[in-house]
This record gives sequence, C-alpha cells and structure tokens, in this order.
Amino acid sequence: MGCGQHAKRRMRLEPGLFFDQHSDCSAADEIEQSVRGDHLSVSENKRLIREAFRPWESGDSKPFFDLIADDVDWTVIGTTQVSGVYRSKQDLIDRAFGLLLDRLDGGLRTRFVDLAMEGDKAFLRFESSGVSKTGVRYEQAYCWAMVMRNRRIVEITAYLDTDLLRRVFD
Repeated sequence: MGCGQHAKRRMRLEPGLFFDQHSDCSAADEIEQSVRGDHLSVSENKRLIREAFRPWESGDSKPFFDLIADDVDWTVIGTTQVSGVYRSKQDLIDRAFGLLLDRLDGGLRTRFVDLAMEGDKAFLRFESSGVSKTGVRYEQAYCWAMVMRNRRIVEITAYLDTDLLRRVFD
C-alpha cells in the first residue's frame, strides 16, 4: 500500500501550519508529495541541482549557472574584495567570479562533495582548486545555502575560506 491508504495523523509543522500524515509515510515523504505545482518536490530539486552541477566537475559551469535566476540575491560572506551582496547573476559574475578567475592561472577544477535539502532550502558543498598567477594554491571549500523557487535558485549565501580568498587577491 502507498501513502494515503492508511489512517491519517495530524502533524504540526510550525504555529498555525499543519498537515495530515498517513501512517505508512514519513513526514518527509508526505511533505515532498504535497509540494507540487510550481514547486518541485525535495527529491526533484535535489536531482535538478545535482544534474546541473555535474558538468561543472568537467569544466562546464554553464548548466549550473543557467539554474540560477537572473535576479538572484547572492551574498558572499566576509570582508574580502568580492564579499558583499549582489542583486543579479551578471553582477556577481562581473564583480566577483571574473575578478577571481583573472587572478588564477588556468582556472579552477571543481568537485562536488554533497547536497542536502529541506523544503525549498538547499545546502551544496563543493571544493575547487587552482593556483593564482602569484603562486598561491587555491584549495577552497564552499558551502552554498540556496533557496529554490519555480525551478530556479533565487537566493545564495556563499560560505568559504575568506582568508584564502584574500591571499589570492593580495
């Protein structure tokens, strides 16, 4: 028997927000099945992000950046030259990624670590490596906290080693 064929149990998600959980379904399964329409389920969003990230590991970041909304709110933590809040994907590319890539000799190699999701929030961990034109090894670990809406990443907060980033810019 699948979800919905047994007795229901009322679950409280937050003040004033409830849903009925079927006894043979986990809460995550029930929430995932109820988030449809313009919103994808948690597993569908995870698949979408993972599949868009996969080509980046071979040097093609375009599919992943295509997943990011043009009007994304993107925050890079810290007090580095590229830290701050960006209000569009193009602004971030021009004022942050472009500056970093200009300082690297041969670009970056990127490796997926893991991806977790809860509701519309995704937490992507990945690593990149390269060498600056001044010889600084850039072995960076990232955690991007993201919000998904309508098949697009609409918010990102990028957590990373800002001291390492600063050394690349010095």
